[in-house]
Amino acid sequence: MNTKNLMNQFIEEENKLIHLLNDKEEDIQLLMSDGQQSIAVVDNTMLETFNLTIGFISMEKSVCVGIYANQSFSFPLNEEATLTRVWLDCRDVKDIRCHFISDGKYYKLSKKPDVKNDYLLIALLETPDFVQFSMYDGLLINNRISHTFTTVSHAKEKFKTIAYSMLNRSFAGLSEYIHQLEGEAFGKK
Repeated sequence: MNTKNLMNQFIEEENKLIHLLNDKEEDIQLLMSDGQQSIAVVDNTMLETFNLTIGFISMEKSVCVGIYANQSFSFPLNEEATLTRVWLDCRDVKDIRCHFISDGKYYKLSKKPDVKNDYLLIALLETPDFVQFSMYDGLLINNRISHTFTTVSHAKEKFKTIAYSMLNRSFAGLSEYIHQLEGEAFGKK
């Protein structure tokens, strides 16, 4: 996989996170996609087999990109994808922070209710071993961030249901599209 296009043009805030991730081996994750390629780095390891869906919704911007069943996607299908990166700073489990970068814009998202905003970020990472669901909702007053991880199979399915239900409300037809990708991966039409 040629990831060079995804791993360039980091902004200053991202360079600090890269330093913490690489040099300090802190608990920082990187999820990114441009609708053509996707990368997931967890525990300082680049994952090989995974599904990743990143959805971000606000009054000014909406983007849904990732990889599902070994097929990269950008949704809605008729819109050009932009390079989208999500950094999950999990060093302080009581105050997990998200850094979202898309189309050259940077958003720092934390649970603190300093500034109310309309941002909704959903990141679903699925591997054969675990599912991780991360969400930020700026309209909430407290506890704006939820970041959960499970290896239990029935809980994995519940996380996926929650994530795709929320995303499908903002990206109508996404659920059917994901189902189609899943069918194509297993030879069903």
